[in-house]
Amino acid sequence: MRRGNAIPLVTKRLIVHNSFNKTLNALKATNIRLPQQSSPVTMDYQWINSSPTDDLVFNLEDIGGYDLDVKEGEMISHDPNYLIAGYDESINKFSALEGTAYYTSHSLVFLAPEMYVPINQLTMYFLTRSKELSDRSGGSLIYSLQPAIDSQKMYLDDKVDFIFSSVPSNSILFIDGPIIAGDVYTHLVSKFPGFHERNIVPCFFVKNSDSNMVIDNIEEVRGRYNSDLHWSYSVLRDGQRSCFFKYVDRNNARNTKIFCYIKAFGVSPLRVEFYTTSFEKYSNNITNILNLIYYLLLVQGNPRNPQIRPIAIAEAYARETLKIVNFEQTMRSVGLKPTMNQERFAW
Repeated sequence: MRRGNAIPLVTKRLIVHNSFNKTLNALKATNIRLPQQSSPVTMDYQWINSSPTDDLVFNLEDIGGYDLDVKEGEMISHDPNYLIAGYDESINKFSALEGTAYYTSHSLVFLAPEMYVPINQLTMYFLTRSKELSDRSGGSLIYSLQPAIDSQKMYLDDKVDFIFSSVPSNSILFIDGPIIAGDVYTHLVSKFPGFHERNIVPCFFVKNSDSNMVIDNIEEVRGRYNSDLHWSYSVLRDGQRSCFFKYVDRNNARNTKIFCYIKAFGVSPLRVEFYTTSFEKYSNNITNILNLIYYLLLVQGNPRNPQIRPIAIAEAYARETLKIVNFEQTMRSVGLKPTMNQERFAW
């Protein structure tokens, strides 16, 4: 994980995906009006998780807490041999009688001396169960019998491609959200060799999870706790990580990851996940990365919403860049009848 003496040049930029204008023009041409109000989206991956009976989880170390070193984490954050990036997104959904539009800002933030450098990409898709509408638009309005699922697949494809094309070599990449399983997972897995060839270490963060991977599979804790977060909160002191666990899908050995829990404050811990090949390739750096994570959690300093600083900044840029285009005003010019009540969550 050494990148030499110079930080690669990363410049601020906003990318408007070709889906954006293509979809807007198709909406105008087909006289569809979207509602003036949008609803934010919270990602829900339950539909692509494998069955619990297919999971195998086992500990790689003794069950217990392991101390983290905040001073070491701070030193790494200032080390010119490390380029640090954080990813998050913000998604708005517009529901109408004819279908649903999804408007997304994908956000990357790089930690540079004295500043954060953002890169954002805006995408927009409209999914409809009406084949006639889709045909009239030449396919720009996307025909889908499962719009909730297909919209997530499109979002995940865009996310992976944006990250892969935007993150320089020799980076530690922090990504909000889990390493996911199921069919969409294969797209992400296919990118890991490319990440490793460019010396990029992806680390995934999960908050507020109701996962039972540990308490259902580890004999010492089975039946004693309500969830993995309940277990990790109970056994860890502030400034500790849990032992590492390995997850393997019994039906597909490629669906595998190594994870641990980190407790920075006296609140619910975070789960940190590595793809197994990433963990093995960069095993000598994992302790440094976890110390860095602990430091960045303390820098953010929000016990009510524990998150590392680069991801928190990426989230803020994602929300703000959605406002660059006055999308709701633009929607007034294109046509669609809104539904009576827009859903609070899209998926």
